[in-house]
Amino acid sequence: MWVHPLVAERTEKGHFYVLYNDLRRYPDKFISFCRLSILAFDRLLTILAPHLTLQDTVMRKSISAEERLLITLRFLATGESYTSLHLQFRVGKSTISNIVRCTCTVIWQKLQPIVMPSPTEETWLQVAAGFQSVANFPNCIGAVDGKHVRVQQPPR
Repeated sequence: MWVHPLVAERTEKGHFYVLYNDLRRYPDKFISFCRLSILAFDRLLTILAPHLTLQDTVMRKSISAEERLLITLRFLATGESYTSLHLQFRVGKSTISNIVRCTCTVIWQKLQPIVMPSPTEETWLQVAAGFQSVANFPNCIGAVDGKHVRVQQPPR
């Protein structure tokens, strides 16, 4: 069989086609579904869509960037298995796997320079100055809070 009957019903019974538009009418339910506000989802989609959009072919219609992002966010928000997502979204398990992997890669490539830029020497000096002024702790560039670290005394 070319496409499993469950997957063939994607546009009639899949989460994206059945729930997505309803969730967008209820922002609190949207947030609980994918752990992101509608505004944040739309902003993220604007950044990622050009890199997540695939071309339709004669054999099949591609999965939209919107659906790809929703599947990935659902996976990241819940930790559900690919099998569970496969049944909910009516997309093949291997396709779910590829969508999650590719979308996470694109998220990292596009957001890392914006959200987590590589620190410069000036940034480190500012952090150290902050620790010096707030905690009177010189030459410190980071701290771990609430973590017990066992330190063993070296021999002799």
